[in-house]
Amino acid sequence: MDELNKSFDDLLIESGDEFDEGEDVLESSEESDWNSSDEQSDSSDDGSQWSLTIRRRDQFRFQGFEGVLDRDVLKYQHPIQFYRRFITDEMIELIIRETKRYGLSKYPDWTDIDEEELLKFLAICFQMGLEIRSNLKDYWSTRKVFSESFAAKLISRNRFVQILDAFHFADNDASDKSNRLYKIQPILDMHNEEFAAVYSPGKNVCIDESMIPFRGRVIFRQYIRGKRHKFGIMVYKLCCAGGYTCKFIVYAGQQRDTTCPSSQQAVLDLVAPYLNEGRTVTADNFYTSIALAELLAEQKTNYVGTLRENRLGIPTDIKNARLKRGEVVARQNNKGVTVLKWKDKREMYMLSTCHDASKSQSNKPVMVEDYNLAKGSVDLSDQMCSYTPFVRKTTKWYLRPFFHLVTQTSLANAWHVYCVVKERISNKEFKCRITESILEGWRPTEPTTSKPKLCEVSGPKRTSRRCVNCYKYASRIRGAPYARSHAVLVNTKCSKCGQFFALVVFRHLTRNALFDLCKYLLIL
Repeated sequence: MDELNKSFDDLLIESGDEFDEGEDVLESSEESDWNSSDEQSDSSDDGSQWSLTIRRRDQFRFQGFEGVLDRDVLKYQHPIQFYRRFITDEMIELIIRETKRYGLSKYPDWTDIDEEELLKFLAICFQMGLEIRSNLKDYWSTRKVFSESFAAKLISRNRFVQILDAFHFADNDASDKSNRLYKIQPILDMHNEEFAAVYSPGKNVCIDESMIPFRGRVIFRQYIRGKRHKFGIMVYKLCCAGGYTCKFIVYAGQQRDTTCPSSQQAVLDLVAPYLNEGRTVTADNFYTSIALAELLAEQKTNYVGTLRENRLGIPTDIKNARLKRGEVVARQNNKGVTVLKWKDKREMYMLSTCHDASKSQSNKPVMVEDYNLAKGSVDLSDQMCSYTPFVRKTTKWYLRPFFHLVTQTSLANAWHVYCVVKERISNKEFKCRITESILEGWRPTEPTTSKPKLCEVSGPKRTSRRCVNCYKYASRIRGAPYARSHAVLVNTKCSKCGQFFALVVFRHLTRNALFDLCKYLLIL
């Protein structure tokens, strides 16, 4: 019995002095052949056998390519070129065609949208992310408390609202209604194609979920307690170093024809284009399972992630081990999957197919440190997308993923590629340059804040009226009957409001001496 206790104690790595950093194999004081006796192996709850010998198995050499795939991108000079590489002409044509189709069916007086107007629309959306105002109408406000209206120079407010209301990306009559995402699916597919065609990730990729905020009614709306936006549409993302989003999947509910959990299926779908190239996938305990790690290992892909204690297949002696702070216990099966339990402030379960149980100089398992380093790519992507978001209240769920992709994810990807190819600038500066470039190439339409003009009215009918301000002044001084007969008669009116003014009064509308001017025009 004492020998068994001693054998178990030898499995606990209590400090950096208890292992040799130069060795790739950690084994107990017993013989290394773990199949020789029951003392040197352990059964899990699914019946599989686990070894006390922990071997580092980074056997998959990275054979892929990291960097820009499209060589034409290397010739780009301006941020707008990088952005338009993701927002392609094909995508613009699809939006124009389907928006026109839906707009004609909804508005009798619908005016077709063209590429120039659509880009103006997107420029306003960018500006709304840079300058946050509480109400949509405030962006067209002429009040002095607001700065000069940027949006009013491009599109009228009513036209902007009409385009936003008619925005569409698929033909409702011809689409497959069994697909819950049919309203946005063409846009999703186009973005994934461009993300994969422009940039290839390196050896380390990370998978995590992001939340697109939405509190409206949609059957696949999710709640995640730990997220900043707790309610919304969940998106699985595959990201690489620098925050570049390589691929994404919008979660639309559990698929009925799948044979594995939705989280595991999401990982397999996301990494499918990057298998058999020696990459290392990092994910948290929502996705991690022993079966998934073994499946990826068969495709020459490593896996590192945190593990939930109740996952199927964890060795029972790891579950039952009582550790002190800093101690580690680990097991490895014959397929190279290592399960590790480490006690810090609390117990943590880890899984890897490319690590052993060794510790670093900080007395942390190397597996944990590598996980923390790789896990930040999705967080960085979300951080870049959150700086200048375009988020407006809407009951149309499909608008949220669209604007999230066009004004946030695609922008963050274009910014990442720009920093790799050209120079490193801030995400906000990159967005400002894109907005400024969109404004080049055409003259702004007549702004709604332009000064009104005084027009002369002619015709056979009586066209003279009393000057509005003269009438107000006379009414205040002498009363309405006097004003009706003594206020100045004029045949000039404002082009904006249609009211009649005397020329000298009209020129001084913004001056404090307005009523003094009217006094001299009256016949007192």
